[in-house]
Amino acid sequence: MLLLAVLLALFSGLSGQFASGANFISILNQAAPLAVAAIGQTFVIAGGGLDISVGSVAAACAILGSLAAVRGGAPAGMLVFLAVGVLLGSVNGAVVARFRVQPVIATIAMMTFARGLAFEVSGGQPVSGLPALFTSIGWGSWLGIPLMVWIALLLVAVAHVALTSSTFGTYVRAAGSAADALRLGGVHADGYRWLSYVVSGGAVAFAAILFTAQAGSGQPNLGVGLELQTIAASVIGGTSLGGGRGSVLGAAGGALVMTILADGMVMVGVTPYVQQVVLGVAMILAVVWDYALRRWMRERVGEGVA
Repeated sequence: MLLLAVLLALFSGLSGQFASGANFISILNQAAPLAVAAIGQTFVIAGGGLDISVGSVAAACAILGSLAAVRGGAPAGMLVFLAVGVLLGSVNGAVVARFRVQPVIATIAMMTFARGLAFEVSGGQPVSGLPALFTSIGWGSWLGIPLMVWIALLLVAVAHVALTSSTFGTYVRAAGSAADALRLGGVHADGYRWLSYVVSGGAVAFAAILFTAQAGSGQPNLGVGLELQTIAASVIGGTSLGGGRGSVLGAAGGALVMTILADGMVMVGVTPYVQQVVLGVAMILAVVWDYALRRWMRERVGEGVA
């Protein structure tokens, strides 16, 4: 929250246009899909894993779901979006939890597969002609707020309750920090780690729906770099890369930080190349902060034991 306040004050002082109501609405609209995708990454990281396939899975969902929407209507398309996301997330989870493959290796393999699938099915071309009901999600509004923002708020709220106030969320976090203790208690830790990837696939599917509705077409190159953005948003929001600790609300705030940073740099005339440098530095700082915080917590625990 402090970082958000600093960025808002900084860019408002540097650009008069930044502080306009229309720009704030635009920022929320841009942050909505990233916040939804970051939900899944938060569950995975809290469960002791990492999902590098987020962007490519989003592309596969976008192509297959868009084709279904064009041929069978918006409801059918949305079902295919979700089915593809959950299926690919399930495969990720099975490879990591059942076959003990390192999460980075397993999800890099999925990243390659899903991106190739998106380009093969689409022939490298966007899927256009989406039904008006589908695209209205990207451009409609209610009470002056874009529908995408309302959808993101609803999904973030549900995921927050699931992670912090349910047995499922407790076991997912425990799988990331105390898997042996779970097993001794008769709980199948690997099953909850697998479920965290299923949640990730579902969240990515919802994010792909929002991205596609906003663009008006299914794009095979959708989500390039999305995996790094979701990791950064989650870590900025307080999720520990060491597992066991995660915050969906924090991840949504992290997505907002990333979006404000990008939007503000555009407003003040920073070149696209410098923007990439700044965003890269922000990601590194987020990871360094997480490492320093975990080290400090370990030292405090050691002092308490002593």
